[in-house]
Amino acid sequence: MINTKVCGITNVSDALFSIKCGASAIGFIFYKKSERYISYDGAFEIMRYLPSGTAKIGVFVNEKAKTVNSTSKKLNLDYVQLHGNESSSFCKEINFPIIKAFRIKDDTFKSEISKYDVSAFLFDTFTKKNYGGTGKTFDWELLKSGFQGPFIHSGGLNINNVLDAINATNPDAIDISSGLEDYPGKKNHEKIFEFFKLIKNTSKKGSLWN
Repeated sequence: MINTKVCGITNVSDALFSIKCGASAIGFIFYKKSERYISYDGAFEIMRYLPSGTAKIGVFVNEKAKTVNSTSKKLNLDYVQLHGNESSSFCKEINFPIIKAFRIKDDTFKSEISKYDVSAFLFDTFTKKNYGGTGKTFDWELLKSGFQGPFIHSGGLNINNVLDAINATNPDAIDISSGLEDYPGKKNHEKIFEFFKLIKNTSKKGSLWN
């Protein structure tokens, strides 16, 4: 099955059920303006219950490098996801594997990503107000050519479109949050079950986090 990250986790129950169903990575959002924000201490408490082999990913937005590094060390994060306007030079200050997010509205991102030396890219939908978690998709045709490197498909994925998204872009992993929720920060376990049931026969590509 394709590597799948369930993001915006705020409680133990949602984390463990996601993993039981097939999630290989769990994402914690440390951006205080997000509706899915969780404190460092809150994430630490959840991580205590995660089985070994589950990738722990911290999502930061325009945070200071010192804070990113100290938090990642404290929480023993496997990856740092930078979801803001972080530059390629900023990324060089981070001491942990990086997933650099780009919010897509047209093909201009392709001239930018070549500047970054990171573990993977994550492609999400651009909106003026929010850094991710919009529930909206972007033009998947933009991911079919023009860049290199492992990438994660995000942005508005749900049970109705995820197979089409995988077939259209052939990503190394997928990232889902709002498509599995009752409301921001609270996952719907029936949606999680049905989502992973749907993608169970997809092929794993690469080895981003396992």
